[in-house]
Amino acid sequence: MTSIEMRHEPATDWRPAAHGAVQETLLISGLLSSLAYVAFDLTAAARYPGYSLVNQAISELSAIGAPPASADLWRWLGPIYGILFAAFTIGVLRAGRGNRALRISGWIMLAFIGWGLLWPFFPMHQRGTETTTSDVGHLILGGGSNVLILGFIGFGAFALGSRFRTWSLGIMLVFFTTALGTFSYVNDIGAGAPTPWLGIVERIMIYVYLLWVAVLAAALMGRGRIRTTVS
Repeated sequence: MTSIEMRHEPATDWRPAAHGAVQETLLISGLLSSLAYVAFDLTAAARYPGYSLVNQAISELSAIGAPPASADLWRWLGPIYGILFAAFTIGVLRAGRGNRALRISGWIMLAFIGWGLLWPFFPMHQRGTETTTSDVGHLILGGGSNVLILGFIGFGAFALGSRFRTWSLGIMLVFFTTALGTFSYVNDIGAGAPTPWLGIVERIMIYVYLLWVAVLAAALMGRGRIRTTVS
C-alpha cells in the first residue's frame, strides 16, 4: 500500500518568504479591509432611515432606490475595500513562496477580487419591486463570492499549522451555515415580505470571513517579525 505524503501543511517553523516594511504594509491592508467593511456597513445603516440591522440585508443599503445618504456612502466601499484587499492578496502571494496552501489561497483571493469587479453592474432593487436581470445577476455574484471565500479559507486553513487549521475549518462551518440561511430569504425579499433575523444571519456570514482575513494577516505579520528577528 502506497503512503501519501501531506504536502499542503508546512512545518511548524515555517516563516513567510517575504518580510520587511513593504510586506508588513501589505498585510496590514488585510486588517484595514475588514475594519473598513464593518465601518461602512454600520455607518450606512445609521444613515438609512428605518433600516434594520437585525432584519434587512446588507445589499439593501446600496439597492436601487435606497436613500442617497446610504447608497452613496456604500458605493465608496467597493473601491476602498478592493484596493486594501488587493494589497493584502499581494502580501499573501509574496509570503506564500514555499507554502503551497497559502499560495493557492492567495490566487483564489485574486479570483475573488476579479469576480467582485462585477458587483457595480448588478445592484439589487429594493424589496417588493419587480425582479430584473440585475437582481438575478446579484444573486449569482453572491453565490460565486461565497464559493471563492470558502475556497481561499479552505486552502489557507492548511498554511499555518494544526491550530490555525482547526480554527479555520470552524470559520468555514459557520460561514457555510449562515450562507445557506441568508439565501433562504431570497423569495421573501423579492415578495417584499418580512425577513426576521436576516440582517443578523448575513452579518455573521460576512463578519466571520472578515475576521478570518484579519487573523491571517496578524499571523503572517507575527511570523514575519520572528523571521526578521532570527535573521
